[in-house]
Amino acid sequence: MEFSKFIEWSFYSLIAGGLSFFLYTLLGFKKSVDELNKNVAVLIEKSNWIIQNVESHEIKIHELQLKLTKLEIECAKLSIYNQGKGL
Repeated sequence: MEFSKFIEWSFYSLIAGGLSFFLYTLLGFKKSVDELNKNVAVLIEKSNWIIQNVESHEIKIHELQLKLTKLEIECAKLSIYNQGKGL
């Protein structure tokens, strides 16, 4: 084998090896990005569930505050009524 042919073969082998390494690394990046996308989707879904849960609790708290206010008004009316009767 001539030396120039050997150099040419070595050069092409080096390019092929470099290209193979580049493609392997690129596929690793793709797999990593796909996994990241799945994890972000799960995180978004969980945060949406939490937001809905918090909004539901806010509504329940508001309803309880209204009931408490009504009870406080009734207690105040009874207190005024009882004071008027001299109890």
